[in-house]
Amino acid sequence: MTILGAICGRDKERLNDLPSWAIDFLVGESDEKLLAVQPSFEASSNIYDTAIRAASHLTPMCYFDNHRLLVRSSVLGKVSALRWTREDIFDANLLMQLETLPRLYRFTGESIVEAFWRTSLANSVNRQYPAEWPNAASGDVFRSFVIFTIFLMVSLGELDIPRSFWILDQLAEIDPDGHLPSSHQLELIGQENYSEATRRGDTSQRVDDFQHQSSIFADAVRTSMTQSRIVESDEGHLALAPKSSQIGDSIAILEGCRIPLVLRPHPQDSTSFIIIGSAYIHGVMYGEAISSSTEWKEIWMA
Repeated sequence: MTILGAICGRDKERLNDLPSWAIDFLVGESDEKLLAVQPSFEASSNIYDTAIRAASHLTPMCYFDNHRLLVRSSVLGKVSALRWTREDIFDANLLMQLETLPRLYRFTGESIVEAFWRTSLANSVNRQYPAEWPNAASGDVFRSFVIFTIFLMVSLGELDIPRSFWILDQLAEIDPDGHLPSSHQLELIGQENYSEATRRGDTSQRVDDFQHQSSIFADAVRTSMTQSRIVESDEGHLALAPKSSQIGDSIAILEGCRIPLVLRPHPQDSTSFIIIGSAYIHGVMYGEAISSSTEWKEIWMA
C-alpha cells in the first residue's frame, strides 16, 4: 500500500488499460518526495494502535480482482476550492485569498498564515519535518520571502506601494503570530535597514539579507510544488495536492497507506474510483485524523 503514496498526478497520457493504482514509470508518474520525509509520514498509523488492532475488522486489507483493487478508506473531505499554484505563491496579490479563510486553522491551532506557508512546503525542508531553518525563527524566512516579493513587484511596476501596504494591513489582521509584516512595520524595516546600511557604507546589504532568506523559501516552494497546488477541502483542510485535482475530488486516507490520496469516481465505472495522486494534508500526516471511532469504507479502485 505504501507505493500508492508515490503517485504524483494524472497530467500525462498513460498506457492503455493500466489501472490508476499502478504507477506508469514511462511517463514519470512516480514522485517519492512525501515518502522520503523524515520522520516518515504515517497518516494511517493510528489504526495500528494496540486497542484498535484488537478489532479484527480493522486488520489492514488489500484484495485484487482483475484490474481492480479493494481497500478500506476514510474520506476526510472533498476538494471545495482550488487555491494556489506554485506560480501564485510568487504573486503578493494572490495572498489576499487567505483573507477568505478562517483565521485559525483548527486542525493544528496555528494561524491560517502559518498553516498556509507550511502546507506549501509539505511542512518539510530538505526532507526533514517540520519545516525549519538554522538560525531563523519560525516564520522569519516566509516573512522575508513576502517582503522581497513585494519589493520586487513594486520595482517591476507590477504592484504599486499603496496597494502593497493595503495588502499587508489586511493580512496582518489574520496573522496574530507576526509571520507577515504590517505596512507600518515594513516602513520601519526599510528605515532601519537604510540607516544601518548607511552607517556601514553599504546601502544594499540589508536588502541582500532579505533576498537571501527569500531565495531559501522560494527554492523550497519550487521543489515542493513542482507538480502540486494547494487546495481546500469542504472540512477546512489545506492540502498540497496534484495539479490535476478538481473540485469534488475526495481526499482520503487508505488503511495501511502512509500518504493520503486524492480520489475521483471512475468515469466508466460508477462502483470504482481512480487515484489522482498523493497529497500532503496539513495536520493529519501522523495519524491525527484516525481514532477508534473512524469510519472505514471498502472501495474499489480501478
